[in-house]
Amino acid sequence: MQEEGKLNLYRFVVHGKTFSRVSDMLEGDLIFVNEHCIAKYLVSVLELIQVVETEFDNIFNAKMNQLIASFYFNNEIVEFD
Repeated sequence: MQEEGKLNLYRFVVHGKTFSRVSDMLEGDLIFVNEHCIAKYLVSVLELIQVVETEFDNIFNAKMNQLIASFYFNNEIVEFD
């Protein structure tokens, strides 16, 4: 069983810039992940989720308003792709 904080390198796909960022954390076929690294990626993931959520809300509100206006003025439901 692997110790906590270690990832098997064979399960971790490393490409270009990613390798340069993690190369100092490599020891053999293991990557040692510290709290700073985890916190950095957590912030990045949370920022990405916030952007996706905002975009989803904008699209949802625009289509919802179109649907309400179409029904109110035409008594028809407009289908969206």
